[in-house]
Amino acid sequence: MDIADLIRWLTTDATIYAAIPAAILCYIPMVHQLRRSPWIIALHCIALLLVAVIGTSVLTTRIPYLDATVVLLPFLGLFFVYYATSIRAQVYQSTGIFLMICGFYAIISYGAYLISAAVRLSGSPYYSDHFPYICQLVMIVLLSVPAAVFLKRWGTYLVDHMLGAAVWLLTGTSSIIIFGILSIMAPKLNQVSEMPQFRGIFLYVGLLVSLLYLLSCAFFFVTSASLIQKQELQEQETVYRMQREQYMQLEDQTERMRILRHDFRHALGLLQRLAEENDIKGIREYLSQYENSIPTNTLIHYCESDMVNAILNHYADRAASRQTKTEFLINICELSQDQTFDLISILSNLLENAQQGCDTVPPGDRTIQLKMDVVNEDTLFIVVTNSFDGNVRRLGGRYLSTKRKRGERGIGLKSIERTVSKYNGEVKFYHQGQVFYVDLSMSVERDPAPAE
Repeated sequence: MDIADLIRWLTTDATIYAAIPAAILCYIPMVHQLRRSPWIIALHCIALLLVAVIGTSVLTTRIPYLDATVVLLPFLGLFFVYYATSIRAQVYQSTGIFLMICGFYAIISYGAYLISAAVRLSGSPYYSDHFPYICQLVMIVLLSVPAAVFLKRWGTYLVDHMLGAAVWLLTGTSSIIIFGILSIMAPKLNQVSEMPQFRGIFLYVGLLVSLLYLLSCAFFFVTSASLIQKQELQEQETVYRMQREQYMQLEDQTERMRILRHDFRHALGLLQRLAEENDIKGIREYLSQYENSIPTNTLIHYCESDMVNAILNHYADRAASRQTKTEFLINICELSQDQTFDLISILSNLLENAQQGCDTVPPGDRTIQLKMDVVNEDTLFIVVTNSFDGNVRRLGGRYLSTKRKRGERGIGLKSIERTVSKYNGEVKFYHQGQVFYVDLSMSVERDPAPAE
């Protein structure tokens, strides 16, 4: 095959052109998950596209009647391997998005075949052998734009927040089915379009399958995002409730201290009279009563964030009520409001899991240690250590919840990993004997300085 043949093939089959917007759509939901620079990824994808162009050209030249979609399948597999390794998202997430895009373009291809078949049957003078490919190219351009907007709005959010493998794989499975059905039916449209008894079947079945698939994908994205947002609101409400309780406790203690200071002068006068009467027993009884009236459960100021202080005081009080020794070493800078909310979610899950682990050992052995530190003003490190009974469940090196169904991860672990990934961070869970460790690092985000 010479250059002229290659140019002729490129101008007569638009199937290969779908790879460009398809690759873009695959990466849009992964904008926060890229392992490499977008420019590097773009160059690699262009190289893969050239390989696909040359490979499909060779195959279609040697096997003229081979459908272009079938020819592209091995190159789709090659692209997926690169795609999955170029992002930080889980494999099941990349698989789900990739298969959704494949199903979406199968619908576009089928629609192009339907339109071209209708134009051909109408006897239009504008119909030619190039018409199906031109129609496909136009539909790709027109429909990829709203798809990109939708994926940017909902896809990015789900990839960053939802780690449930079962849901992603179920959606991917339905995409495979749609892709297979439409890929088989589309090339046969030209054959059955001359048969009225089959023409309607192909039309209505294709439209129904496509519509149901698009609606199911939209329902999946919107519903899942809504559930995640509802969970996040519940977490924020929990934080606000804890903070409100801490403030009420602080206000109560402040009022009690004000009353004590007001009565202190009277107490001194009473003690002086008791001393003049040499009533040692009366002095001791009064001092004992006075000591018991002084608030002992004072709030600890760990850092400059009131929200972080509230959550740490809440779990410190809770640990004390369960006879758990705690040590919180906090040295953090001021974070953005969004990251502060995310940090609260991380701390809630970490300390909740740590306390649950401590509850499995006798009271005298229960310990929780939390260290938070900012290094070089751009990286936040969190280390949590807690005692537990040493019993764990693991699958493929990943810890599973001991309270959920077999093979499932705890919600807390998923939430932590999901939140840390937003800030290009990493989290590691491991244990040694009867001590469980969590090592976490993520980039620091600050609110922009107000304009002067």
